[in-house]
Amino acid sequence: YSGNHNKALTIAEEIYEIRCDIYGEKHKNTLFSLGVISKIYSNAENYEKALEIDKKTYNHYREIYGEDVGSLICLNNIACNYYKLNMYTEALELQEKLCILYYKFFGKCETPKLLTNLAFAYKMTGDYRAALGVYVKSYALMVKYYGYSHPPTVMLTSDLTLTYHHVIHQLEFHSNSENQNTISNTNLDMILLKEAISFGQELIETKFTNHIREEAQEIAEVIILRVIAKTQISLEKRAELQKKVYDLQKKILGEEHPDTLIALNNLALTYGNLGDHKKALELQEKCYALRCKILGEEHPDTLNTLNNLASTYGNLGDHRKALTLQEKCYALRCKILGEEHPNTLNTLGNLATTYGELGDHRKEAAAKEKLYAIRCKILGEEHPDMLIALSNLAYTYRKLGSNEKALEMYDKCYALHCNVCGEEHPDTLFVLKTLAMAYGDLGDYRKEAELEEKCYALRCKILGVKHPDTLLTLNNLAWTEDKLDNHERAFELQEKLYALRCKVLGKNHPEAVKSGERLEEFREKLISQNISVPANKKPSFFQRIFKKKQ
Repeated sequence: YSGNHNKALTIAEEIYEIRCDIYGEKHKNTLFSLGVISKIYSNAENYEKALEIDKKTYNHYREIYGEDVGSLICLNNIACNYYKLNMYTEALELQEKLCILYYKFFGKCETPKLLTNLAFAYKMTGDYRAALGVYVKSYALMVKYYGYSHPPTVMLTSDLTLTYHHVIHQLEFHSNSENQNTISNTNLDMILLKEAISFGQELIETKFTNHIREEAQEIAEVIILRVIAKTQISLEKRAELQKKVYDLQKKILGEEHPDTLIALNNLALTYGNLGDHKKALELQEKCYALRCKILGEEHPDTLNTLNNLASTYGNLGDHRKALTLQEKCYALRCKILGEEHPNTLNTLGNLATTYGELGDHRKEAAAKEKLYAIRCKILGEEHPDMLIALSNLAYTYRKLGSNEKALEMYDKCYALHCNVCGEEHPDTLFVLKTLAMAYGDLGDYRKEAELEEKCYALRCKILGVKHPDTLLTLNNLAWTEDKLDNHERAFELQEKLYALRCKVLGKNHPEAVKSGERLEEFREKLISQNISVPANKKPSFFQRIFKKKQ
């Protein structure tokens, strides 16, 4: 417990050797000592060694004593090490076996800890529905034996609600559009807990057989249907529940307990999602001060709160204050976590955004350059996130007026998109459009027109001639032709754009009106240059308006 693992290990190994000499290596007392050695390795975070020893202990125990109650302890220790090694599939197999053996020896499974471990294993292997079913039963048992206010019950409440969120998300993803609206409007907090208790109490005597997963999924199905039938999703309701959870944990654990601070942080985030940034700021300031006091300002949880606090100042428009906090957070995360840690990179990205909000585009570009280089090293330049980052970096250089640098990046970004996504992918076409604009920034209107023609043709093919992105490309092409003094071509394209926008949006829509005004501008250019408008063309925009008024 003092952390001197080497000393503890030396003593434990001496005791083990003595017991081997006296009792033999497969005696219960000797195996107990072997379990102590495993525990020491686990506490020292040498989980591979701990797993090796636990497997040896289990095999010895089963060889001499068979599969009995004592073997449950050995299996549970093995499962715990699988968890710590992120071997969740292996852990799940053991947790299911433990439940079956528990029923074999005791005739029922009313051990919340065992069920909670099983639910966690299902969750970590992606089977959220089975996890929800087991959590429901475990939660009902916790309430039955310990009450609502018992700390483990409060903690299990969070696991239960989060797992329910995952199940609803999966249902939304796989359901048809008719069901999506109903599911997406489902409240998932107070009603869920009430249903989990009432239905879970009915399940307490239910035995899990060899079909544990199927039975758990059925339990989840019933709960989901009962909840969806009664409630609607609401951020306000979520905030209300989180406020109750926070108040309860503060009462039970105290205001400065780490779990209470987690609840406070979650509540602050929900207020932020509701747009109540002043309330979020108040709670985050409190959370940050308490975490500095209890955990120290360099603790990862404290830095998370500092990062959130900076974002809230940004949401309130105080970008100077946000910048000060983000620079502090970035420096500390570099020191504690390293430059390449995801949280450090997240703060660097926030810094870049804040520099941009303050108009300091040089520092914004420098931060984005650094972020891009590090993430390329980790993810590779063809990773989808890196394609977005490169495009954003190019846009930053464009804002700086570094048009040649922006063009270089857009050109690279387009080539990568073609290679990764294909030439006809919507994201590739978006980059093609920005690449054309980059050529325009440098005054190369012929190249700009060439790329816009290509983009327009592909968008017509992929999205259709009436899609907003297709019409936007047609608009850009018309303007580029006008810059090249191809006024007849510009007029022809603009007239086509106006007709399509009137058809799609209606002639009174602002975009249609704007297109009509531009069409009249192009008409006037043709007239001023003594270029006649073809006879088959419709009357001008203003001619039609004037006639209508008469």
